[in-house]
Amino acid sequence: VRLSFLETPSMSFSLQAMNINIMSLPGFSPWLHRVLDSFMEYKLVYPNSIVVDIDPFRRAGSAATTEAAATAAAASSATSSMSAMLNATAVGGDGAASAVGGTGVLLVHLVEGRDLLDVDILTVSDPFVTLSVGRERAESKVIMNNLNPEWDERFELFVRDLQSAVLELRVWDHERFSAPRTLGHTVVRLGESDLVRRGTGTVDLWLTLIGVRTGRIHVRLQWRPVDQSKDDEESKAVDEAATPSSSSPSLSSAAVAASDHGSNNLINSSSDDEDEDE
Repeated sequence: VRLSFLETPSMSFSLQAMNINIMSLPGFSPWLHRVLDSFMEYKLVYPNSIVVDIDPFRRAGSAATTEAAATAAAASSATSSMSAMLNATAVGGDGAASAVGGTGVLLVHLVEGRDLLDVDILTVSDPFVTLSVGRERAESKVIMNNLNPEWDERFELFVRDLQSAVLELRVWDHERFSAPRTLGHTVVRLGESDLVRRGTGTVDLWLTLIGVRTGRIHVRLQWRPVDQSKDDEESKAVDEAATPSSSSPSLSSAAVAASDHGSNNLINSSSDDEDEDE
């Protein structure tokens, strides 16, 4: 079971030591709440999640039924995936039509950020970006003390269905001794983007960050659909390499030719003997 929150949850708690309420210390309670909120958002707010294995809690009697259901679901999923791949291949041969939907790889070029939020006190933010599409995750490097970072990093994210996929980018401020703090986020609904309308090429985007008063990030997107026809061509080339060419004489043809040549020599030899006898 995968669990996540749609938004940062509100928490209420108290800390006591030696009958002293630590939360009443000046400035401690707001600081602790900010740290916990940032941690919860980084780890548990959608698309981030935690996975709980419920297998130990299942009844032993339902194990066989569960396994059969999982096998049927896997078979159904495999059949659906194969059908989607075949449909994508059958749509068109120029690549543009097959790129409109289906399975493929999303190439994300994380270029730079501009005017990011400064959340540090003594220095400026140390931004990095997390990227996600479905279960696919990626994380950029950290740029220290920079509100206009230049990451210039490239990522490949596997996408099962381009039409329904959503690319989410979250910008964080790296903290050495605590959870990172958010600098905003943004989303790209791939089914509504120029990737679908164009089918090929690069889509260049400047995305305004949500949830903060300032900040933008610059990304370039490319789409590489699963090309079943290319796999078929490679398989055909391997088969042709393994099969002797019709233009080259085969072993059996050579044997027949040798046999005919031997027969002709035998006939000529017999004719010469008859002439000598006469």
